[in-house]
Amino acid sequence: RRRGLDRGANKALLLQHIERSSPAGCPLSELNQVLPGIKPTQVQNLLRELKAEGKAHPKGRTKGARWLPGVPPEGAS
Repeated sequence: RRRGLDRGANKALLLQHIERSSPAGCPLSELNQVLPGIKPTQVQNLLRELKAEGKAHPKGRTKGARWLPGVPPEGAS
């Protein structure tokens, strides 16, 4: 028996939360709280997929990084 939501639903929840937290952005620690039933590394994998699809991007690199919706502007990290 499978428990929890499927991968697509989890990605949709993360993206919805990221869009709501715009323009300030959303830290990874907050995104881990959105999906408490899965491991933080799985949340990171979902975020990586959203980034590859051009639906979300990080601004910054360390714990202070924030996730924003869409693709990053030209010349930004």
